[in-house]
Amino acid sequence: MLVWSATEWRSIHAIERAATTQNLVLSDLRAQAVALRAELNTAHAARDQAAGIASALVETPRLDAVIALLTEATPDAAWLSSLALTGDEIRVQGFADAGAADYALALGERDEIAEARLESQVAADDGGERFEILLRFAPAER
Repeated sequence: MLVWSATEWRSIHAIERAATTQNLVLSDLRAQAVALRAELNTAHAARDQAAGIASALVETPRLDAVIALLTEATPDAAWLSSLALTGDEIRVQGFADAGAADYALALGERDEIAEARLESQVAADDGGERFEILLRFAPAER
């Protein structure tokens, strides 16, 4: 059987109190770490969202540049009936008195355009040609 003196009991009790205090401090620090991890995850999600938006802005051609280019490049004997801008793709539909394929080729030769191709067969319609062209702008022009 162990017998401890009053001084030893006080020392043991002091050590137990110190350990309890340290456990309370550790518990508080763990709670703070969990809260900080949640804040960090939120900050990372916001950063990733901002990066996605910035990437979309860089990859999507500016609408004013698209309209200016098409206005300049479209011959007088052709007109556009629709324009759809999706990501880095621009789809134009229209009608030309003649030469829809030549129009697509001329667009493809522009420095601002990385790709221009007819998306469907040119259809004869009321003495002219109905067309759909897919365009992709060159990265430098975005």
